Amino acid sequence: MERPDPYQLNSLVAEVIVGSKPRFLDPATMYCPDQFLPWEETDAGGIRVDSFATKLETTPLPESKDAVTRRTAEFHLDAEGNLDGKLSVSYEGQEALRRRLKAIDQDETERRKELEDEVQHLLAQGGSAKLLSTEGWTASGAPLKAQFEIQVPSFASRAGQRLMMPVAIFHSSGQHPFASTRRVNPVYFDYPTESYEEVKLELPPGLEIESLPSTTRIEKGPTVYESSSARQGNVLQLKRTLKMTVYYVPTDRYSVLKQFYEQIRAGDEQQAVLKLTPSTDKQ
Repeated sequence: MERPDPYQLNSLVAEVIVGSKPRFLDPATMYCPDQFLPWEETDAGGIRVDSFATKLETTPLPESKDAVTRRTAEFHLDAEGNLDGKLSVSYEGQEALRRRLKAIDQDETERRKELEDEVQHLLAQGGSAKLLSTEGWTASGAPLKAQFEIQVPSFASRAGQRLMMPVAIFHSSGQHPFASTRRVNPVYFDYPTESYEEVKLELPPGLEIESLPSTTRIEKGPTVYESSSARQGNVLQLKRTLKMTVYYVPTDRYSVLKQFYEQIRAGDEQQAVLKLTPSTDKQ
């Protein structure tokens, strides 16, 4: 039996009419821009109160454009397959707000460790991430930015006169979030997200590109994954985009979500084949 529970009304938001359209704001949440609500207040039911009437209403759905992560990197690969270089990460919207709110109760050491652990978790086994700088912890409308020094020993594996290198540098840990064939409960993400990656990978002299994976694009409705690689001189340009536009997946749609992530994993596991010239192999 259902009955009203006033303790479920645990947040207050303001409704402002901008032009002819209503906009919901939460000025009480630190660092929250006026473009959106904190994710836990989106798609949430509540009581709308004004001087004329009281009625039940639902706040807007969260959108993926309001939670964006951008990674840009310049890396170098040596003839032994070791990778190192610099990574810049920009957290926007909900991604920045979530980290800023958590950082209120953290000191500098805790903030550093959390950012480093987050990036290191994306790297292949043995990879390390050292935080060099951050900016934007107390901003609201601007991105939260961080720069890292990255090292991944033996990132490319030797196979005779060739090096086999995964093209998804930040997704080569082999983890699969939906390996189970069935699901008892719905899948619930905090909010829809978008991520964009652009990597420039400089190759050493004497290392030739033998083959590159073809561009992969997977669309499941508005949800999109795309991965591409191209060569410019001795530099590999690697790009990856993921738009996850849903945040709630019922059990009867789990198989679609599972298939989508399996396709993503297959795209991320594609490899570039690099060939060592005889002069390089003697070094």
